[in-house]
Amino acid sequence: MKISGISFSGGSAAETGGAVNCDIAEGRLDFENCEFISCTAVRSGGAVNILNGKVSFVGCSFESCVAGTGATGWEGENYYQNAGGAVMIYGDASEGRFHRCSFRNSRAYTSADIHLHGTGKLYIDRCSFYMSEILQESQNTLVHGCSITADSVGDDLSAYPYICINNSTFYDCFSKYKAKGTNNSLPTVTFINGNVLVCNTTIYGT
Repeated sequence: MKISGISFSGGSAAETGGAVNCDIAEGRLDFENCEFISCTAVRSGGAVNILNGKVSFVGCSFESCVAGTGATGWEGENYYQNAGGAVMIYGDASEGRFHRCSFRNSRAYTSADIHLHGTGKLYIDRCSFYMSEILQESQNTLVHGCSITADSVGDDLSAYPYICINNSTFYDCFSKYKAKGTNNSLPTVTFINGNVLVCNTTIYGT
């Protein structure tokens, strides 16, 4: 299915996916030239929450999207909750592709822009990320990514998530925990038990 030229503004969800919440059951969903503005979710995926399938975004913009609006802190071991201020992609067979997309002022408890949970794949090409912010004020031992996080737990290296970031730019990603001066090494991109490839990408102000 392809969705093109649609503006999603002010969408909200009591759980996940303020504008789009979809289990595509190993199918495919493509967004082209869409915009997501001020979308919120109480849990994860402020604008978009995708489960079990492939999703692509081409020429899309995400502005002021927030995940975890009902959160008071971490959800125990479920550290992927309250994550993915713009997009959450969940499922071991899932795949997310972003080309020529922009993210601005995304917020969540972690991974303010994109969170990949499971052993899927994430490809980011020619995208820009501005002023993303994670809201946690205390350290979590697993997840610190200000902008993007991929996570999975297991011992099988072949089952780890994969991130490829190419020709992209990150500007002034912010962490309340880092700002307290407790830890000055919180990265913009985090992967847990995963594989990451970053090429021709610039990170400012971290």
